[in-house]
Order: sequence, then C-alpha cells, then structure tokens
Amino acid sequence: MKISVGRIVEILANLGVIAGLVFLGLEIQQNNELMKTEISSTRQAIRAQDFLLPVEYPELGQALIDKRNGEELTEYQILILDRLTSTMLFNWQFVYAEFKEGRIDEDTIPVKVWRKAFRGEGTYGPDMAEYWEKNSIAFDSEFVAWMDQNIANP
Repeated sequence: MKISVGRIVEILANLGVIAGLVFLGLEIQQNNELMKTEISSTRQAIRAQDFLLPVEYPELGQALIDKRNGEELTEYQILILDRLTSTMLFNWQFVYAEFKEGRIDEDTIPVKVWRKAFRGEGTYGPDMAEYWEKNSIAFDSEFVAWMDQNIANP
C-alpha cells in the first residue's frame, strides 16, 4: 500500500492543527490562572489600602476615633465616614462581581469580616447598616440581594 505525498502532507497538516489546538488550550488555561492571580492580588491591595486609609488621611483616623469614643461628629467627619462606607461597599460589590463572573470562589469572600464591619464592629465602625438602608439602591440589584441575605440579615 502506497501513500501519496499529498496524503502525507494532509495528515501532517491535520496533526499540526491538532497540536495547535492543544497548545491554544494550554495557553488559555495559563491565561486564566494568571487572571485569577491578578484578581487575588488586586483584592489584597484593596484590602491593605482599606487598613491604611486612617494612616494616610489623619482626618479619617480622627473621625473613626471620635466615633468609636462616642463623641459628637462634625459634618465634615460625617461626610468622611460616609465616603469611607460607600468606598468599602463598592469594593465589596467588585469582589462579589468577580465571584459572579467565576473568577473567584465564593468561599474567598470574607463574609464573617464583612458582617462585623457591617455591624460597626472592629476598628472601622462607620454606620454601614444605616448607610446601606438609605443607599443600597445605588448598587447592583443582584449584589443588594446577596448582601441582604448574607451580610445585612444572615
């Protein structure tokens, strides 16, 4: 049985296509892993930034201390805490969106930490629950439903 040169070229071309598809699949898998790593790094940077905000912005640090000590807050301090709260919640919405897109697992969402922050426990202490009640309409409806079920009213 003789195989023509044309048939050999066709077989080799098909093998090349198959090898190319395998290589492409490996590249996509590596790219997905890289994206997950970048997202995780971004989340950690956001979390670290949240902790450093009172140090970077002394007015914020003082507002947090005054609130924790039960002192009457100025309008400016109330504004600062309001902006902190909205920033934190929009960061949470970003993390939730990454979960919905399948880029992170749900168990990586720090639900227990968020619940404590939402209740004003710990070092932050802005009135997140009050802010949420008044402003949740500004957030994505799926995120609002998830927040209400898992954070606000677990």
